[in-house]
Amino acid sequence: MGKRAVAFLVVAIFLVTLAAPAYSNDDLDNYKWRIQANWWFSNPYGYFGLKSSNNYFNINQDFGFGSYSTFTGTIDYHFHHKHHFLLNVTPNNNSRTKTLSQAVEFEGVTYDVNAQVTARIKTLNIAPGYQYDILRRNHGYLGLEVDLNLLDTTGSLKGIGTVNGVTSFQSRSKSFFAPLPAVGPVGRWYPLHNSNRLSLEGSVRGMYFFGYGDFLTARGNVGIGITNKSHHRPVRTRAGINIEQRNSINRFNRISNLPNHILVASLREIRHTLDQFFHQ
Repeated sequence: MGKRAVAFLVVAIFLVTLAAPAYSNDDLDNYKWRIQANWWFSNPYGYFGLKSSNNYFNINQDFGFGSYSTFTGTIDYHFHHKHHFLLNVTPNNNSRTKTLSQAVEFEGVTYDVNAQVTARIKTLNIAPGYQYDILRRNHGYLGLEVDLNLLDTTGSLKGIGTVNGVTSFQSRSKSFFAPLPAVGPVGRWYPLHNSNRLSLEGSVRGMYFFGYGDFLTARGNVGIGITNKSHHRPVRTRAGINIEQRNSINRFNRISNLPNHILVASLREIRHTLDQFFHQ
């Protein structure tokens, strides 16, 4: 585990959300604010660049990107009985250095066989959203979530390359920004009678962009609380273990209004969160 992941876990342990009981005392999902931090592993694959002109690099075949740890932070403002304002932030930043087994062309530079080249992929997804609980009962809810994924991705290569017959150290990068709306169902359920020590949560959100591709994200959470709901304590602390799986697909096959075609690395992720602290 890297220093960033360790620091994140230490900080996340102290994340506490204060919430006065705003609704019915029998509501096991009674809160005003919730801060959730998920630590997970990303396993990217795909290519980056303009594939139609052979001006791209393959994340796995060329550089062997493996899994690496990152996190997602979520703020949930439960401002009315069935209404939520949401903010999700997900950074991804990873690099690999490899001796090439085949030539790679990227942004006008040719990196030849046996050249040692460093590839880096940086992605930041900031997604504000809104959630409406269509069905809300004491033991959970079933709702609809709409968000806008502001996806900013940068890919770069550094190493010995050739430009116009001259071989020297070269560094090239390309950035891509895409605002991707997504909509889908979301729900949480407390299966134990009159207790919120165990919760099950899941959501699926996506959007089809016709001939341009599609965007899909899904997650599932299991929360285990160490304290039960108390009618005599207006502020409650809950710690839990969160297991989340998210699959994201970002494909752009033909984007005529962009100067370059970029395939954003898809993610097959299993997130293991060691902390979910909030007050109700």
